[in-house]
Amino acid sequence: MSKVEKPIAKFDNDKQSTMDALRAARKSLRTALNASPFDEEAVRKAYSPVAALRGEQLVMIAKIRAEIRSVLNPDQLAKLDALKAQRAEKMKDRVRAWLQGEDN
Repeated sequence: MSKVEKPIAKFDNDKQSTMDALRAARKSLRTALNASPFDEEAVRKAYSPVAALRGEQLVMIAKIRAEIRSVLNPDQLAKLDALKAQRAEKMKDRVRAWLQGEDN
């Protein structure tokens, strides 16, 4: 297992349990959103676990990224940062195109 794979594998169980819980919470949220008549209280109650689990997921992603960055050498970090910048630029281009009504 590579130095980069170790941090990813370290969180495998947590990632899977969080994803499973998030899937179930989103299902409950969809049920509340589609209920008739609309019940704002039920939607708010159903959204709360989705938000909490998404927060947990984002923290986990940040931890994984930090651990991966800690094992990379300066050249690898520079390449990673360049790839990240390219990805961000592509996303900006897609958003601009979408806002202007262009099809991609």
